[in-house]
Amino acid sequence: MSELEALAGRMLAPHRQLQPANAYYSAAMLRYAGVDVHAAGDADLYESVLRHGIDCPRRSTRCHLDLLMGFVVGPRLRVGAPVLHLRLPVSQARSRG
Repeated sequence: MSELEALAGRMLAPHRQLQPANAYYSAAMLRYAGVDVHAAGDADLYESVLRHGIDCPRRSTRCHLDLLMGFVVGPRLRVGAPVLHLRLPVSQARSRG
């Protein structure tokens, strides 16, 4: 368990129990969206977005990753339990504010 997981577990206790992480970003994207985030280019990501029935204009890689995480991957991760995404690419981890 990483230090971040341990901290999140302490913060959630005693209200919720944090299960061991199975949501490494790249593994979740590969498993549920069929995309290798380390090797996929813009065209690959756009094809994956379309393959999953998401209608969107061609935009940036970040936009496609956001759509895949929000509509394909996220809903399949531990429904009803907290999910801690680990090892996000820098472009996905920075503040959106």
